Amino acid sequence: MKSKTWRYLIGFFLILLGGLMLLSRIFSFGFWNVLFGIVMVVGGVLFLIPVFRTKVNWWALIPGLPLIFMGGALALSSINPAMEEFVGPGLLLGIGIAFITTFLMHNRYWWALIPGVILSGIGAATVVEVFFPGSNSNLIAFMVLGSIGLAFLLVFLTRRSNWWAIIPAGALCSVAALV
Repeated sequence: MKSKTWRYLIGFFLILLGGLMLLSRIFSFGFWNVLFGIVMVVGGVLFLIPVFRTKVNWWALIPGLPLIFMGGALALSSINPAMEEFVGPGLLLGIGIAFITTFLMHNRYWWALIPGVILSGIGAATVVEVFFPGSNSNLIAFMVLGSIGLAFLLVFLTRRSNWWAIIPAGALCSVAALV
């Protein structure tokens, strides 16, 4: 029973978040972003607790890190309203970093490199677009296509038996270079 305590905490967090969202629709106050941000960061930490206990719970990284990144951006948006634009990239970067961390924790999960590097690349491209609005669309396309090619290249480099990954890596890196 003691090992399942974290499940109750996560369930309580989800109920609390749903109740706060309902209240935010009924009442309009200026502090909702801060409150949602803090609740999301706390929820992300609750998801990460099982990961710190044992590496078997690697799955908890996938909801935990995005909640922390998105919650941090949302809470900071009360200080600087422009930070609200980083909530979406926080989701992408959080999921991407979670998958990359999963691979670093367990080398046998080579497949985690594919969504990890791709989502991190798309998140980084989104951050570039936020910092430099209206920037050259070729740069964004290069970053997205290059991250997809890089993901497959890393799959090949980590395990040579995945020779098939050279084909999409070469094709996508070539197209990225042409862009």
